[in-house]
Amino acid sequence: MLSLKYKKKKIEGITRIEEKIGTSLPKSYNEFLLLENTDIYKYKSFSRLLKNGYKKIIQIDEVMTIENFLENNKYLDFIVEFQEDDELPSSYVEGKFLYQIMNCDSKSVYLSMDGLHKGKVYVVDNGDYGITFQSNTLEEFLNSIFDLNKMKCTVVVRPPIIPTKNYKSYKNKFRVPIFVIARVDRR
Repeated sequence: MLSLKYKKKKIEGITRIEEKIGTSLPKSYNEFLLLENTDIYKYKSFSRLLKNGYKKIIQIDEVMTIENFLENNKYLDFIVEFQEDDELPSSYVEGKFLYQIMNCDSKSVYLSMDGLHKGKVYVVDNGDYGITFQSNTLEEFLNSIFDLNKMKCTVVVRPPIIPTKNYKSYKNKFRVPIFVIARVDRR
């Protein structure tokens, strides 16, 4: 439980953030920042749906706090550029309202703080995938986070047979790459 003095300090920090970005934070993010320990999400993982339909497991390396939020959100112009370069309509995302709330290797989790999509969660990748929608709410996103180290995983190794160009030669008739299929159960 937060002491009144510590809670007051956090509320003052939230007010500074809201003044700086020019809008009130979504209620869910305000409550998140008031948590005693947001580091419980550090080194946990979530499943990201990529534009090509595949899913990728992403690990959270850092959670923005009241103290580091403004510093980590100084330079956001690139997000608007990503939106323009990828020709993403404002009906999908409004880059000018996205703020980083978690850092994950070469990508980050962003929350829309205003506009049509206030409260929605996006993942911004500085590589091939640009901006992708993740969750309708912060609660939905936080509930999707899991500890990969505590998951039961079944691995099936299946060698498919793929014909090569030189299929007349018996020796080179087939090459057999190994595909690993993992089934993950959240238990």
